Amino acid sequence: IVSAPCVRRTLRDRRAELDEAHRAHATSRARLERAVTATAGRDRAEGPRAALAAERERNATENLRRARAENARIESAIRDERDGLARAREALTARAAALATAQGTARANRSRMFQCALPDETRLQTLRLKHARESLAMERARAVERLRIVFPIAVERVSVERDPGKDETPERSIAENRPTFANAMRPRPPPPTAVTVCGLRIPDPGDASPITSAREISAGLGVTLALLTLSASVLGAPLLHRGEFRGSESRVWTPGSFWDDEPEAAKPGSRTAGKLRLYLPEKYLPGDA
Repeated sequence: IVSAPCVRRTLRDRRAELDEAHRAHATSRARLERAVTATAGRDRAEGPRAALAAERERNATENLRRARAENARIESAIRDERDGLARAREALTARAAALATAQGTARANRSRMFQCALPDETRLQTLRLKHARESLAMERARAVERLRIVFPIAVERVSVERDPGKDETPERSIAENRPTFANAMRPRPPPPTAVTVCGLRIPDPGDASPITSAREISAGLGVTLALLTLSASVLGAPLLHRGEFRGSESRVWTPGSFWDDEPEAAKPGSRTAGKLRLYLPEKYLPGDA
């Protein structure tokens, strides 16, 4: 049997412990509320930052995904290009082989053609060249014949009066006084004593007639110069000197070069006349001045 004082004492002790537990509970609850309040404040303050960080993370993830997709597309395009280059290289190799074969065939055909057709073609071209040369010679002969009609050349053999005191020489006297024999060779016909072109007298080694008109000789040489120039043009012969037909005032000169027909001495700074008179007698005869 428990007495009342013991019960009261025990209850008092238990109540004291219960009160102590209530106070501890209240203190702990207050601390918990303060902690919860502080955590909620920090969450409210860091909310925008967390949202911004989350948005950036999502954007970065999306960009990374897009970059990976672009890289995959580029890699696929590169593989396609490499495959195309490989196919083109194979096609080029095949074409090169075909071209080499075609070139070999062409060389063989060309060799056979030259061996078969070249001699015949050479003979044909030789005959054509011969015919062309013969035609050219005939045309030149016709042209020269026409020139002979336009520029008639006449040769005369007339008696010439000589001055015994002037023309007699020791050699001529010896030749005339030399005895002749029956079996001696007949003398050659005398050389021409007068040569005319278009009726105008020109100098000749066998012409012993005295000069009566220097202007006639000059005009004859001028006509001869014109005939020579036309003949050289027709025959395709080169001329060492160039000439200018002006009748009795005709002139000749040496060209500066093969391509330049101007007188060589007519260059700037030269003191020599470029064009020279074709004929200039030592002394003008009366009436030729």
